[in-house]
Amino acid sequence: MTTTTATGEIQAYLGALGMGPDDPALDAVLDLPGPTTDTLEHTEADGNVVFRLAARSSGTEFMFSHQQLVAVFIGTQPREEWGVYPRPDQLIDGLSATATRAEVRARFGEPVWQQEASDRFEVGPDYLQLEYDDDRVRLVVAAIGERDS
Repeated sequence: MTTTTATGEIQAYLGALGMGPDDPALDAVLDLPGPTTDTLEHTEADGNVVFRLAARSSGTEFMFSHQQLVAVFIGTQPREEWGVYPRPDQLIDGLSATATRAEVRARFGEPVWQQEASDRFEVGPDYLQLEYDDDRVRLVVAAIGERDS
């Protein structure tokens, strides 16, 4: 698999993956999009508690599972009941907030996984997934990859 590099504010989100909700270093990352307004929680069949912190007005959601940050969802285009990330053009260096799929692939190369409206790229041990609407980025997801136990 080819690993790529992602710079810009996305680096902070990728760097926070795997941190626990009480990790003091996580506070600065949680503050990047603005205040979180909603907390959603559910318990899975195995007893694991999954919870999400949402900053709806700034289009960002943090998902925790097994007491660690496993994904950050960042909207670059308005979605129903969600705003847009406050600095979308600073999120990923070299890409605008509404970059085309061709521009994304020119920046990152071939994805390690793709579907009709999304591409996933390996960034170190983690993943960066970009989802598209009308061939333009609408959602950026930083997701945890496999970790050594």
